[in-house]
Amino acid sequence: MIQLWTRGHIELFFADESGFSLKPSVPYGWQPIGQQKGICPKDSERINVLGFMSLDMQLETFFRSKSMDSKFVAQAIEKMIPPEGVFRVLVFDNAPIHRAEELYQRMIEWQEKGLFIFFLPRYSPHLNRIEILWRMIKHHWLKPQDYRSFTTLKKRLTYILENFGEEFRIDFKELNIT
Repeated sequence: MIQLWTRGHIELFFADESGFSLKPSVPYGWQPIGQQKGICPKDSERINVLGFMSLDMQLETFFRSKSMDSKFVAQAIEKMIPPEGVFRVLVFDNAPIHRAEELYQRMIEWQEKGLFIFFLPRYSPHLNRIEILWRMIKHHWLKPQDYRSFTTLKKRLTYILENFGEEFRIDFKELNIT
């Protein structure tokens, strides 16, 4: 599929969801000897984001405060239908909401409009390139000060997602995964 995209035959988007709250995702931390730094996790609202990301830094996102469900995913997929004459492939993992009956019932209709769904093999999140985006946001681009309040977190997350591809980039060639 990546070869088809590279040759300009299809548009290719990797799709998945991620959640953000005031419980930060901090994999490790360093601090000067004798100084204590900390982030106080708090119970908070949650921002759930469904994203569609291409390897050339195009990103479409859909926000939801409630849990993701297949109806929400289907509505977002509907907004990803390409212009006439363009073939677009959305790559999904095997999460139950991606494999819901509601989506299967619409796949033929979407295919007639040039939109195709491709499911990755089970247990292979490393093949879904958008996972790198979620990791970069949580472990590199969100800073401790962004967790001061839910409003601050939401504002910073929105800024990152709106500026993805310009200020915030992932070099897939450098990572040797295109």
